[in-house]
Amino acid sequence: MIPTPASPLDLTRVRGVWNTQLTDEQLTTVVLAAQVQCERWAADAADPDAIDRDGPNYLLAVTWQARENNSATTRDGEVVNVDGYAVRVRPLLDAVKMQLRPPTPVPAVG
Repeated sequence: MIPTPASPLDLTRVRGVWNTQLTDEQLTTVVLAAQVQCERWAADAADPDAIDRDGPNYLLAVTWQARENNSATTRDGEVVNVDGYAVRVRPLLDAVKMQLRPPTPVPAVG
């Protein structure tokens, strides 16, 4: 069972980053799916309670992934045919991963 995120993002914040014509219901659907994706990936590296859900990185990561999820419902191409059903594959974006788990700088010695 996929858990519902503890605190769904405020759609006003999402719309501040993403100028979309989706209805609130449609936007809620893609945002909640993106939150589950982001939180599951981010939690691999840290305690789930350590995710800064109010921070700008989380907002951008979820919004970008929500846009990608929405694109999967409308875009042609990149389709895997499974038993007659079209499956549009949309993995977590690299940019989203970078927002959730920024790389640790490695000191240069020189």
